Amino acid sequence: MRGEGGLLKLPDGRRFMTWHDERAELAPRDIVARAIDFEMKKRGLDCVYLDISHQPADFILSHFPTIYRRCFELGIDITREPIP
Repeated sequence: MRGEGGLLKLPDGRRFMTWHDERAELAPRDIVARAIDFEMKKRGLDCVYLDISHQPADFILSHFPTIYRRCFELGIDITREPIP
């Protein structure tokens, strides 16, 4: 999802990847994983969020049907809210 516009955010909605790498969400997975781990530990968070809700719903449904269905089963509508 990161390669299709997904944004990593803190619970307050702020993006944090630009603090860790100039490529932000497009940084390699190892950098992203370390940044997520760092932010969660630093702030005492249970999770950070992956947000694709700024994209049109039809884009999300056509590009991520399996992710959409599974999240929806768990009560998360990724067309309207971020994924914890």
